[in-house]
Formats: sequence, structure tokens, C-alpha cells
Amino acid sequence: MYERELNRAKDVAVLAGKIHMKNLGRVGVEYKGRELVTESDREANEFILHELSPFGHGIVSEEADDVETGSPLKWYVDPLDGTAYFAYGLGAFTVSIGLAKDDIPVGGVVYNPYTGDLYFATDISYFENGHHGIKRAGRISHPNDIGDSTVAINGTQYKDHERFLKLQQAFSIPHIRRNITAGFAAAEELSNVAFERRDGYAAINQRPWDIAAGGFIAEKAGAALVDFQGNPWTLETSDIIAGHPKLVEQLLRRIEEVGL
Repeated sequence: MYERELNRAKDVAVLAGKIHMKNLGRVGVEYKGRELVTESDREANEFILHELSPFGHGIVSEEADDVETGSPLKWYVDPLDGTAYFAYGLGAFTVSIGLAKDDIPVGGVVYNPYTGDLYFATDISYFENGHHGIKRAGRISHPNDIGDSTVAINGTQYKDHERFLKLQQAFSIPHIRRNITAGFAAAEELSNVAFERRDGYAAINQRPWDIAAGGFIAEKAGAALVDFQGNPWTLETSDIIAGHPKLVEQLLRRIEEVGL
């Protein structure tokens, strides 16, 4: 279902990625409030919205005002997730395009133009670089012990520095011996969970366009996604945990212990 939209979204994400690669190292950085923004954000956003608007669906984008059309379907667009990494020439930025019906995600595309990795999910399947996921949906693996897990954490520190420090505390050594103290942007890390490059992911202060596509891809791969109270994720979830269901249970206990 919605394969016409999602196949087009794949093509659009790849083409938007070409914009970023053309601009990498060549555009200046500005601040939108305290958040970084570049001309590449804006150029890619304008292109994506132009290409998706003929479908007549609503659009929610980080870099533009919401577009309401009366359609039950809505695009969630982050034209450059990981702007800071892009600005510093690091290859951990993506184009993220999610599709939702009545605010429930039904598809997602995440594309990293630096690595060429393309992640894609519909309501019936999920793919990496055109191939079915490494494991069938619902079959992502689980480390025997939380201490052997690779968990990435993320969050906008300036928005809530104290809570970010608690997040670091929750997943610090020796609780997790293979901890990654700072993960990449949400779309990339949620896709990493789907394809088992991470065992888990926890983040604070996320926005709908951050998690719409990557969250759906991770869920289709069998990951559990919840907020910090253990409630199932929605597009309005700000603080999110993703991973194998048994691992998520353990991570939630750590979150509770540090008072997040």
C-alpha cells in the first residue's frame, strides 16, 4: 500500500542527497535560534516539497511551514537530518522522508548520500540498499546481557542539558560496557537499529520529522519503540527508546533509576 508514494520518495531522497554532496564543504552555516542550518537544508527542502506536492498530501517539514491539504496522508520531511555533522564534513547526515495516515506512520525512507545507504520500509516489508532486511521482521537479535549491548544516545543538549546528562548516566560504563556515548541523528540511528548496527537507541527532545521515517523502519524490522514511560511511540513522542523488546525493558529500568 502507498507504494507509488514511497517509490517516489526513494527517488526524491536520492536526488536530494545529490544536492547535499554537491554542497558538502561549500556552504556556510547559519543559526536558526540556536540550531544550525545551511543553504543545503533549504535547497534540498525546496526540492523535496516541490517533488512531493503533486500527490496532494499534507507536509510537515523542519524547514518550512506545515502544508495542510485535507488529505489523511501527510509527509514528514527532514531534508538534512544531522546538519551539524554535514557542516563539519562528517558523513553521518541523511535525508529522511516519512509518510503517515491519520498521524500513524505507514512508510519511511532514510538515505545517507555520503555512504550511499538507502533504508526503506512499507507496511509489509523493509529493505536496505534494495535488499530485504538482514533478518525477517520481528527477528532482530538481542544480546544476552545489557552490558554487552551497543546503545547510542542522542539529544539536543542546549535544550535540556541536565536531562541529557542523566541520559548519559543511564547508559554509562559499567552498565553498558560497549556504550556509544553520542549517537548520530535520529533517522540514521533508528535505521541502524533496524539493521543491527546498534542494539538500542535512546534520545530526548525529538521532533516528528526526526523519527517518522526511521522509527517506522525500525518497527518494521521488529524493534520495540516506546517513550520513557514505556508507552508505544507516536509521532508526538519526544523522548524515545528503540531496540529489541527485551533490551528496551532493561533500558527503561535504567531510565527510571536515574529519574528521567
